[in-house]
Amino acid sequence: MLLCIFASLFRFKTLNLNNESYKVVKDEFLSNRTFEDGQGVTFHALDPLDPTKVYDPYEDREVVTYVLPLNISNYS
Repeated sequence: MLLCIFASLFRFKTLNLNNESYKVVKDEFLSNRTFEDGQGVTFHALDPLDPTKVYDPYEDREVVTYVLPLNISNYS
């Protein structure tokens, strides 16, 4: 039991040492930026496009879909 306590304390200290190596990067990410999708649609990066309203006969209600244009892809 003493070994388990020692191992958990060692792990806790190691994790805290690693946390100090992270750095917060302040970036003005898309604060005032617009994009064009190549098909003539221009949009602001943080504002959704116009909502699409579709009637769903199975649920007997109108469904509103908001499309967020932000595309996050990994190019590394």
